[in-house]
Formats: sequence, C-alpha cells, structure tokens
Amino acid sequence: MLRLHHVDKVYFGGTVNENSLFRGFDLEVERGSFVSIVGSNGSGKTSLLNLICGTLAPDAGQITLDGQDITRWPEYRRARRISRVFQDPALGSCQNLTVFENLSLAARRTQSYNLRRGVTERDRARFGELLASLDMGLEHRLDQVTGTLSGGQRQALALLMTTMNTPDLLILDEHTAALDPKSSQRIMALTDEIIKRHRLTTLMVTHNLRFALEYGDRLLMMHEGHLLRDDRGSAKEALVLDDLLDQFNQISIEYGN
Repeated sequence: MLRLHHVDKVYFGGTVNENSLFRGFDLEVERGSFVSIVGSNGSGKTSLLNLICGTLAPDAGQITLDGQDITRWPEYRRARRISRVFQDPALGSCQNLTVFENLSLAARRTQSYNLRRGVTERDRARFGELLASLDMGLEHRLDQVTGTLSGGQRQALALLMTTMNTPDLLILDEHTAALDPKSSQRIMALTDEIIKRHRLTTLMVTHNLRFALEYGDRLLMMHEGHLLRDDRGSAKEALVLDDLLDQFNQISIEYGN
C-alpha cells in the first residue's frame, strides 16, 4: 500500500508568490490498484508524483510504501522500488545505446554494479522474448541504436524497461501525451496488459479523459492540491465522459478561465 499522510507542500514560501499546494493531504492506494489521476494544469498532479518519487521533498507529513517510511529517502533509493515512465519518450532510455544495451542496464537496475560482464549473450534470447510480447517488431532490432526508433517504439521500450523487474509501484506521467493517436492507443493497450500481467500498483496521470475512464479501477480528479472526486469500483464504471467534462467546465468558469 502507498500512503500519504498529512502531507504539506509550499512553493516560494515566505514570498509574495507563496503557493500552499498541499495542506494536510491524505491518500491511500491499495496494492494492485490501477489509479487514473486527472485535473487541470496546476492542480497538483505532477507535484504529487514528484513527492512520491522523491523529486520533491514534502514540508511536512509522511509517505509510506508497504508500511515502510520513505519520506526522507532520496530519489535514487526510491527508484529501486518505484518505476516511472515520463511523457517524453526520450527520457526513458539512452538514445546512444542499442536496444539490447538499454535492456541490459534496466535488467540490472535493482542490482549492485561490479566488475562482471554487463552484457551477455544469454540475455539476448530473454530480451527478444520480452520485446516480442510488445508486438512491435522490436525483437528484430536488438542491435539498433535506440535514438533511431519512433516515439511509440521508444515509449514501449521504456515501459518494458521500467516493469521488467516488477516494481512495487509504477508511475505513469502522461506517458501517451507526446504520441500520435494510433501510437497512444497501442501504448495504453500495452500498459494495461503489462499492469494486469504483473498485478502492478499503478498511478497514471493523464489529460486523456477517455483513457482515464477506460483503464484502471479508480479515478481521482484533482484541483489546487485537493481531491474533488474519488471514484472506484462500480462508481467508476458508472462514470461517463460528460460527467468529467461538465466538472472541468464548471471549475474553469469558477476560476475565470
């Protein structure tokens, strides 16, 4: 279980631009849950992910993962348990390395590095099988430089790299936003397949309301560091797109947008 308890986060504290984004923020995510998070720009979605991953430190409160307090853990230490796929496909892999070399690094991400060989031929067959499961022909491109792949292929590779060691928590940070519609559909289908196969606890921030409704078992809507709605199970299944659009429009009217 992921738990945020009474978390505070203030930007530009003590200045005229002070912004108390989170005040006593609470959130619990059950193990195995797939949570979609939506909200307008500035609602706190990305800040929430950064607090969980350690990119940001809370000013107060506690963050625990499976009962272990990770509040003061640095980002690199949390990365052994938390995997993140970013919006930009270029951030999920090293463009100057081959697909094989990227996968080799990812396979050893949670291990200690020493003077043994980092790349072995034994890995080639294993990586080929993993890539074949993506059904994008990448199993035939193990020796291709990653920077020459398409955006959809790189994001599929990043998704595979972040989940091949079965993380305790998967973070999807608008991971389809930079892709064309066809690639977005393919990556979301792959995402859902991988999450279900490994039963991953997942938080997905997205601006695509249709994806938020179609995938996952829980939906959160955020605004200015608060949860406006929290729908799960049958309540989420009963949601329709117009419900969310109407609420977004009402928020925009109230705040002068």
